[in-house]
Amino acid sequence: MKVQEKAMISFARNLLFSTGRALREKRKESAALPGALVHQKTGHSDIVTDHDLWVQQQIAEQIHGRYPAHHVLSEEGLNQSLDAEFCWILDPIDGTTNYCAWGDGYAISLGIFKEGRPFYGLVLDVEAQKLCEGEAKPQPQAAGRPASEGILYMGFKTMQDLERMGANPYALAEAFRGVRYGGCASLELCEVAQGRADCYVNTHLKLWDFAAAWAILQSSGCQLRMAQSPKGQYMVCAYRSEEVYAVLPEALKARLEGKGDK
Repeated sequence: MKVQEKAMISFARNLLFSTGRALREKRKESAALPGALVHQKTGHSDIVTDHDLWVQQQIAEQIHGRYPAHHVLSEEGLNQSLDAEFCWILDPIDGTTNYCAWGDGYAISLGIFKEGRPFYGLVLDVEAQKLCEGEAKPQPQAAGRPASEGILYMGFKTMQDLERMGANPYALAEAFRGVRYGGCASLELCEVAQGRADCYVNTHLKLWDFAAAWAILQSSGCQLRMAQSPKGQYMVCAYRSEEVYAVLPEALKARLEGKGDK
Protein backbone atom coordinates (compact mmCIF):
# COMPACT_ATOMS: atom_id res chain seq x y z
CA MET A 1 0.00 0.00 0.00
CA LYS A 2 1.30 3.44 -0.93
CA VAL A 3 2.13 6.08 1.67
CA GLN A 4 -0.76 8.26 0.45
CA GLU A 5 -3.16 5.34 0.76
CA LYS A 6 -2.00 4.60 4.30
CA ALA A 7 -2.67 8.24 5.18
CA MET A 8 -6.13 7.91 3.63
CA ILE A 9 -6.90 4.85 5.79
CA SER A 10 -5.73 6.69 8.90
CA PHE A 11 -7.98 9.61 7.97
CA ALA A 12 -10.93 7.22 7.49
CA ARG A 13 -10.29 5.50 10.82
CA ASN A 14 -10.17 8.79 12.73
CA LEU A 15 -13.25 10.05 10.88
CA LEU A 16 -15.32 7.02 11.89
CA PHE A 17 -14.30 7.20 15.55
CA SER A 18 -14.95 10.93 15.82
CA THR A 19 -18.32 10.65 14.06
CA GLY A 20 -19.24 7.64 16.18
CA ARG A 21 -18.52 9.53 19.40
CA ALA A 22 -20.66 12.44 18.25
CA LEU A 23 -23.47 10.10 17.21
CA ARG A 24 -23.54 8.42 20.62
CA GLU A 25 -23.86 11.83 22.24
CA LYS A 26 -26.62 12.87 19.84
CA ARG A 27 -28.60 9.78 20.73
CA LYS A 28 -28.16 10.35 24.48
CA GLU A 29 -29.34 13.92 24.10
CA SER A 30 -32.39 12.90 22.09
CA ALA A 31 -33.44 10.17 24.61
CA ALA A 32 -36.59 8.80 22.93
CA LEU A 33 -35.40 10.31 19.64
CA PRO A 34 -37.50 13.49 19.52
CA GLY A 35 -34.58 15.17 17.75
CA ALA A 36 -34.09 12.28 15.33
CA LEU A 37 -37.41 12.13 13.55
CA VAL A 38 -38.10 8.73 12.07
CA HIS A 39 -39.26 8.73 8.45
CA GLN A 40 -40.62 5.76 6.53
CA LYS A 41 -39.03 5.15 3.15
CA THR A 42 -40.84 2.17 1.58
CA GLY A 43 -42.76 1.06 4.67
CA HIS A 44 -42.77 0.74 8.45
CA SER A 45 -39.80 -1.65 8.38
CA ASP A 46 -37.68 0.57 6.09
CA ILE A 47 -36.87 3.79 7.94
CA VAL A 48 -34.41 6.65 8.11
CA THR A 49 -33.76 9.11 10.93
CA ASP A 50 -32.44 12.63 10.97
CA HIS A 51 -29.31 11.16 12.54
CA ASP A 52 -28.65 8.97 9.47
CA LEU A 53 -28.72 12.12 7.37
CA TRP A 54 -26.48 13.96 9.84
CA VAL A 55 -23.83 11.20 9.79
CA GLN A 56 -23.90 11.10 6.00
CA GLN A 57 -23.43 14.87 5.77
CA GLN A 58 -20.59 14.93 8.30
CA ILE A 59 -18.62 12.13 6.67
CA ALA A 60 -19.24 13.15 3.05
CA GLU A 61 -18.25 16.77 3.70
CA GLN A 62 -14.99 15.75 5.36
CA ILE A 63 -14.11 13.28 2.61
CA HIS A 64 -14.79 15.85 -0.11
CA GLY A 65 -12.89 18.50 1.85
CA ARG A 66 -9.82 16.26 2.10
CA TYR A 67 -10.14 14.46 -1.25
CA PRO A 68 -12.19 16.61 -3.66
CA ALA A 69 -11.59 14.30 -6.62
CA HIS A 70 -12.97 11.27 -4.79
CA HIS A 71 -16.59 10.17 -5.15
CA VAL A 72 -18.98 9.28 -2.31
CA LEU A 73 -21.88 6.84 -2.69
CA SER A 74 -24.21 6.65 0.29
CA GLU A 75 -27.57 5.19 1.26
CA GLU A 76 -29.50 8.40 1.78
CA GLY A 77 -29.52 9.88 -1.69
CA LEU A 78 -25.83 10.61 -2.28
CA ASN A 79 -25.25 8.84 -5.58
CA GLN A 80 -21.86 9.67 -6.99
CA SER A 81 -20.71 6.84 -9.22
CA LEU A 82 -17.99 4.23 -8.76
CA ASP A 83 -16.36 5.71 -11.87
CA ALA A 84 -13.48 7.42 -10.07
CA GLU A 85 -10.06 6.30 -8.89
CA PHE A 86 -11.43 6.20 -5.35
CA CYS A 87 -15.07 5.95 -4.33
CA TRP A 88 -16.13 5.88 -0.67
CA ILE A 89 -19.28 3.82 -0.08
CA LEU A 90 -21.08 4.74 3.11
CA ASP A 91 -23.91 3.34 5.18
CA PRO A 92 -24.27 6.13 7.76
CA ILE A 93 -26.23 4.03 10.25
CA ASP A 94 -26.40 0.35 9.35
CA GLY A 95 -29.08 -1.09 11.60
CA THR A 96 -31.29 1.98 11.94
CA THR A 97 -34.10 -0.03 13.55
CA ASN A 98 -31.65 -1.29 16.20
CA TYR A 99 -30.47 2.28 16.71
CA CYS A 100 -34.02 3.49 17.31
CA ALA A 101 -35.25 0.56 19.40
CA TRP A 102 -32.25 -0.39 21.54
CA GLY A 103 -29.40 2.06 21.08
CA ASP A 104 -26.95 -0.69 20.15
CA GLY A 105 -26.37 -3.27 17.42
CA TYR A 106 -25.73 -0.60 14.78
CA ALA A 107 -22.66 0.50 12.83
CA ILE A 108 -21.14 3.11 10.57
CA SER A 109 -19.93 1.21 7.51
CA LEU A 110 -17.39 2.78 5.15
CA GLY A 111 -15.94 0.94 2.19
CA ILE A 112 -13.29 2.39 -0.10
CA PHE A 113 -13.26 1.20 -3.71
CA LYS A 114 -10.26 1.75 -5.97
CA GLU A 115 -10.90 1.73 -9.71
CA GLY A 116 -14.28 0.09 -9.18
CA ARG A 117 -13.10 -2.73 -6.89
CA PRO A 118 -12.97 -3.15 -3.09
CA PHE A 119 -9.78 -1.69 -1.66
CA TYR A 120 -10.34 -1.21 2.08
CA GLY A 121 -13.23 -1.56 4.51
CA LEU A 122 -14.00 -0.16 7.95
CA VAL A 123 -17.03 -1.07 10.07
CA LEU A 124 -17.43 0.67 13.41
CA ASP A 125 -19.68 -0.88 16.05
CA VAL A 126 -20.62 2.52 17.42
CA GLU A 127 -21.79 1.60 20.92
CA ALA A 128 -19.02 -0.95 21.52
CA GLN A 129 -16.47 1.48 20.00
CA LYS A 130 -14.99 -1.50 18.18
CA LEU A 131 -13.58 -1.16 14.68
CA CYS A 132 -13.31 -4.04 12.24
CA GLU A 133 -11.17 -3.24 9.21
CA GLY A 134 -9.17 -4.85 6.46
CA GLU A 135 -7.55 -4.51 3.05
CA ALA A 136 -9.02 -6.39 0.11
CA LYS A 137 -6.17 -8.60 -1.01
CA PRO A 138 -5.88 -12.37 -1.50
CA GLN A 139 -5.33 -14.39 1.67
CA PRO A 140 -5.14 -18.12 2.43
CA GLN A 141 -8.55 -19.75 2.85
CA ALA A 142 -9.92 -19.15 6.34
CA ALA A 143 -10.25 -22.06 8.73
CA GLY A 144 -13.85 -23.17 8.94
CA ARG A 145 -16.14 -25.50 10.83
CA PRO A 146 -18.62 -27.86 9.21
CA ALA A 147 -22.13 -26.43 9.00
CA SER A 148 -23.31 -28.84 11.71
CA GLU A 149 -21.03 -27.04 14.16
CA GLY A 150 -21.49 -23.55 12.73
CA ILE A 151 -23.64 -20.44 12.92
CA LEU A 152 -25.70 -19.09 10.01
CA TYR A 153 -26.92 -15.50 9.77
CA MET A 154 -30.23 -15.40 7.88
CA GLY A 155 -33.33 -13.22 8.33
CA PHE A 156 -37.07 -13.54 7.78
CA LYS A 157 -37.21 -11.69 4.44
CA THR A 158 -34.44 -13.87 3.07
CA MET A 159 -36.30 -17.00 4.13
CA GLN A 160 -39.36 -15.72 2.27
CA ASP A 161 -37.29 -15.06 -0.84
CA LEU A 162 -35.68 -18.50 -0.71
CA GLU A 163 -39.13 -20.08 -0.64
CA ARG A 164 -40.20 -18.01 -3.65
CA MET A 165 -37.22 -19.29 -5.66
CA GLY A 166 -38.05 -22.90 -4.78
CA ALA A 167 -35.45 -23.40 -2.04
CA ASN A 168 -36.19 -24.71 1.45
CA PRO A 169 -34.97 -22.18 4.05
CA TYR A 170 -35.89 -24.48 6.93
CA ALA A 171 -33.68 -27.27 5.62
CA LEU A 172 -30.86 -24.75 5.27
CA ALA A 173 -31.38 -23.58 8.85
CA GLU A 174 -31.40 -27.17 10.13
CA ALA A 175 -28.02 -27.83 8.49
CA PHE A 176 -26.39 -25.44 10.99
CA ARG A 177 -26.01 -25.66 14.73
CA GLY A 178 -27.62 -22.25 15.14
CA VAL A 179 -29.31 -19.48 13.13
CA ARG A 180 -29.08 -15.83 14.10
CA TYR A 181 -30.28 -12.46 12.78
CA GLY A 182 -28.92 -9.22 14.19
CA GLY A 183 -30.46 -6.59 11.93
CA CYS A 184 -27.11 -5.05 10.93
CA ALA A 185 -25.60 -6.56 7.78
CA SER A 186 -22.12 -5.10 8.16
CA LEU A 187 -21.70 -6.36 11.74
CA GLU A 188 -23.03 -9.81 10.81
CA LEU A 189 -20.62 -10.05 7.88
CA CYS A 190 -17.78 -9.05 10.20
CA GLU A 191 -18.80 -11.93 12.48
CA VAL A 192 -18.05 -14.26 9.57
CA ALA A 193 -14.71 -12.54 8.91
CA GLN A 194 -13.77 -12.90 12.59
CA GLY A 195 -14.74 -16.58 12.79
CA ARG A 196 -17.65 -16.07 15.18
CA ALA A 197 -20.09 -17.13 12.45
CA ASP A 198 -19.66 -19.40 9.45
CA CYS A 199 -22.13 -18.25 6.80
CA TYR A 200 -24.26 -15.21 5.98
CA VAL A 201 -27.11 -15.24 3.46
CA ASN A 202 -29.17 -12.22 2.41
CA THR A 203 -31.28 -11.78 -0.71
CA HIS A 204 -31.99 -8.03 -0.59
CA LEU A 205 -28.90 -5.93 0.14
CA LYS A 206 -27.66 -2.72 -1.45
CA LEU A 207 -23.98 -2.10 -2.17
CA TRP A 208 -23.48 0.15 0.87
CA ASP A 209 -24.73 -2.67 3.13
CA PHE A 210 -21.72 -4.86 2.33
CA ALA A 211 -19.08 -2.75 0.54
CA ALA A 212 -16.91 -2.32 3.64
CA ALA A 213 -17.39 -5.88 4.86
CA TRP A 214 -16.50 -7.20 1.39
CA ALA A 215 -12.93 -5.95 1.80
CA ILE A 216 -12.78 -7.16 5.41
CA LEU A 217 -13.89 -10.64 4.38
CA GLN A 218 -11.20 -10.78 1.70
CA SER A 219 -8.60 -9.70 4.24
CA SER A 220 -9.67 -12.64 6.44
CA GLY A 221 -9.55 -15.34 3.75
CA CYS A 222 -13.34 -15.61 3.56
CA GLN A 223 -15.42 -15.79 0.41
CA LEU A 224 -18.24 -13.52 -0.76
CA ARG A 225 -20.51 -14.34 -3.68
CA MET A 226 -23.20 -12.06 -5.02
CA ALA A 227 -25.74 -11.60 -7.79
CA GLN A 228 -27.50 -8.36 -8.63
CA SER A 229 -31.22 -8.30 -9.41
CA PRO A 230 -32.84 -6.08 -12.06
CA LYS A 231 -34.14 -3.93 -9.17
CA GLY A 232 -30.59 -3.17 -8.08
CA GLN A 233 -30.58 -5.32 -4.95
CA TYR A 234 -27.89 -7.90 -4.28
CA MET A 235 -28.19 -11.50 -3.25
CA VAL A 236 -25.13 -12.04 -1.04
CA CYS A 237 -23.54 -15.05 0.59
CA ALA A 238 -20.38 -14.86 2.73
CA TYR A 239 -18.80 -18.03 4.07
CA ARG A 240 -15.63 -19.35 5.66
CA SER A 241 -15.27 -22.75 3.96
CA GLU A 242 -16.35 -24.53 0.80
CA GLU A 243 -17.85 -27.26 3.00
CA VAL A 244 -20.28 -24.69 4.39
CA TYR A 245 -21.06 -23.30 0.92
CA ALA A 246 -21.90 -26.82 -0.24
CA VAL A 247 -24.95 -27.04 2.05
CA LEU A 248 -26.66 -24.05 0.42
CA PRO A 249 -29.77 -24.81 -1.66
CA GLU A 250 -29.02 -25.44 -5.32
CA ALA A 251 -31.47 -22.71 -6.39
CA LEU A 252 -29.51 -20.16 -4.37
CA LYS A 253 -26.13 -21.35 -5.59
CA ALA A 254 -27.34 -21.23 -9.20
CA ARG A 255 -28.15 -17.55 -8.84
CA LEU A 256 -24.93 -16.73 -7.01
CA GLU A 257 -22.96 -18.49 -9.73
CA GLY A 258 -24.81 -16.80 -12.59
CA LYS A 259 -26.63 -19.95 -13.69
CA GLY A 260 -30.17 -19.05 -12.75
CA ASP A 261 -32.69 -16.22 -12.69
CA LYS A 262 -31.61 -13.23 -10.63
